[in-house]
Amino acid sequence: VFPDKITVLSYPGPMPPITNIDLQQRRVVSRAYRNRRIGDFLKELNLTEGKSTGFPIIRDAMAANGSPEPIFYTDKDQVLFMVTLPCHPELQGTISVTKSGIKLTSADIELIEFLAEPKSRSEILNLLEIGNQTKNFTTNITPLLKNGIIELTIADKPQSRLQKYRLTEKGKKLLK
Repeated sequence: VFPDKITVLSYPGPMPPITNIDLQQRRVVSRAYRNRRIGDFLKELNLTEGKSTGFPIIRDAMAANGSPEPIFYTDKDQVLFMVTLPCHPELQGTISVTKSGIKLTSADIELIEFLAEPKSRSEILNLLEIGNQTKNFTTNITPLLKNGIIELTIADKPQSRLQKYRLTEKGKKLLK
């Protein structure tokens, strides 16, 4: 798993006569597969589809999500099979900031810009278009607190109903 893609590598490669050229087509047709009994068993349990039907499903799901096309590859000897699923362009905004190695996504940057003025927990979660739940707070706000990018406006009363969050000096420097 990389910041800009997910790559899956599998050995051995596809069954002959499938080549790298075949993998570039929308639909890949395989006349045989290696573990027929296992494949039939998994298909009966609705854990797999038919032979090679995953290729159009992957392509359609990526297109529906607005993600770039998946990349399928096999070497000339069909020793390996590799698929690369590029991340959606909006998720490719992960950057490394400052010497401390803080990783920020485009959503983090949007949130930091939003916090130019102190905001409440619900205002922050509304901006992110997610519910006011502990899990969402822990995932989206807590890392910024731990990294010293934002701070509590009422530090001695973290559970106060009047609590808001503001940028620290460190957070303000990230805006520059």
